Amino acid sequence: MRLSKEQLIQKIKQVLKQVGTSQMSQSAYDLGWLLRLPAGRHGPPDSKNPRKPRYPQIISWLEKLQHKDGSWGGQIPFAHDRVISTLSVIAGLSHWPLNEKWRGRIAKAVKAVEINSKKLLKESEATVAFELLFPKLLREVKNSGRTVNIPSKILKHYQNLQKQKLDKLPIAAAMKYPTTLLHALEALDENKIDLRKFEKFQSPGGSFGCSPASTAFMLLNNIGGKKAERYLDVLVEKGAVPVLWPMEIFEINWCLFPFFFFGISNQFSELMKSRLAHLKRWWTKRGIGLSKEFFAPDIDDTLTAFYLLQKSGIKLNQTVFEHFETKDGFVCYPGERAGSASHYADLFFAFETCSLDSRIERMKKKVLTFLLKTQTRDGFWNDKWNISPHYATARVVLALMNEKSAKAAVSKAIHWILQSQHSNGLWGFKNGTAEESAFALSALLLYNKKNDTAQQALRRGIKALSDRFGYFNYQELWIGKSLYAPTAIAELAIWPVLFAYLYEKSDEK
Repeated sequence: MRLSKEQLIQKIKQVLKQVGTSQMSQSAYDLGWLLRLPAGRHGPPDSKNPRKPRYPQIISWLEKLQHKDGSWGGQIPFAHDRVISTLSVIAGLSHWPLNEKWRGRIAKAVKAVEINSKKLLKESEATVAFELLFPKLLREVKNSGRTVNIPSKILKHYQNLQKQKLDKLPIAAAMKYPTTLLHALEALDENKIDLRKFEKFQSPGGSFGCSPASTAFMLLNNIGGKKAERYLDVLVEKGAVPVLWPMEIFEINWCLFPFFFFGISNQFSELMKSRLAHLKRWWTKRGIGLSKEFFAPDIDDTLTAFYLLQKSGIKLNQTVFEHFETKDGFVCYPGERAGSASHYADLFFAFETCSLDSRIERMKKKVLTFLLKTQTRDGFWNDKWNISPHYATARVVLALMNEKSAKAAVSKAIHWILQSQHSNGLWGFKNGTAEESAFALSALLLYNKKNDTAQQALRRGIKALSDRFGYFNYQELWIGKSLYAPTAIAELAIWPVLFAYLYEKSDEK
């Protein structure tokens, strides 16, 4: 099926109109925290008089979301996600009287946690704040009278990580100025820490760190008031409680990037004006965060917004990169334990829009050193923000495509992409996903002229996506405290690639 240009333009415009509204999948992890809230007043429910949950509809939502193995989490089995989501749900349900059917569901969920916990150390990445949340949720489930048998090796590993993280966690500093800790306040021990110190960082929209779970946790401790209640009420009324909301700057950044990178932004410039204006409005000398409601800038949003604004003719001060630079490289947020291939690739995209000077040259060397060192033997890159290696690998290939010193690394990555294509033309988990296929195709789109095999793979992939036009199911590939699917970002990873291949290519002939 060859999509008409009009079909694609209509679809792209339809999605672009939604960009900035923070389209996101449901999060069982966060539902577990909201379920703890009692009706009628703040604070934890009284064990002698449990009352009713504030959001009783969540129980029926969770019934539909439970997987056959008893776990909760994303569609793609990822142990960290399944463990943390399932523990959160068990802890949430344990606050209320349950019928026999639900007691059976929870018993099955406990078994799922035990099975998935044995897979944790085999995964290259963890969900956000897992080392803090895992031990805490295990204690809560245990205190509810349920036994979860976790191998001692696993427990020790995460207890050690928890201690390391808490030693580095700038709690005292986080009480003075906003940090990423606001997004995971539920990881703190409410019996040892004065949570009211964080009250001044409640966002205008009512959340703490754009996190429903963090906000529910603060409400349970009588902090946040009507603003926090309204924030959560709105999400429940919409029927979707995501792991992160709002995240309109992140959504704008990732949705608009392909249009500017593939040179097709002029086709849709009218719909992009207000989105670019939003980025400009919330830009600061230290960069930008994932939402106007999220006070801590991060390197990914800063670099992508920098790239988009520079490409659209707005000149910015390139010293902003130095706020994220360390002696050996760059961090996404202060205090993180490891770097991410994607944010190193994003540095290269931003550098392309800069006037070269000694600082940029110094930074480019750090980027190349990191990326060449972290490429796996098979040729791909892993990433801390997305479970698909196709995401990071495509991002790095696009960044380094014209870098002479990275020629061998790019060739190796392209070889891996070609080898990982399924017989149905798609790429990714199971029989392939549309979003992962778009990642792979974006890399091949610029490489296809150099390689006949790449051209063939590209044609097969384009046909596979075109044939499935309008029938995509977006899996949770992105890593937060649980896995999530930012649906507009997924869609605008796909349609611009199809448009650039099918029509920009033919128009140039």
